[in-house]
Amino acid sequence: MKRDLMRSGQTDLVLVCFESGQEIPPHREPYAVQFLVLSGEGTIVSGDEEYQVNMGHFVPVDANEVRGIRCRTRMIILGIRQAGRGGEACRE
Repeated sequence: MKRDLMRSGQTDLVLVCFESGQEIPPHREPYAVQFLVLSGEGTIVSGDEEYQVNMGHFVPVDANEVRGIRCRTRMIILGIRQAGRGGEACRE
């Protein structure tokens, strides 16, 4: 399930809910995005890196870089699309 929470000229916020085993195959998009994992566990691909993620992980992807998501458990992810670069991955 995908739900747009906010759309503006500079920022879009999208809530995406996945079932265990669901996947978005690696692909390129012309925009930068940041993924914030709100719950669940899985793998997020960002460029040449694969991040094992769970609640609290933040993974940025620059424009035109490969991105993809594989879920080990049910996952809820906030997607933040903004003009400019993606940023740096972190776990807080």
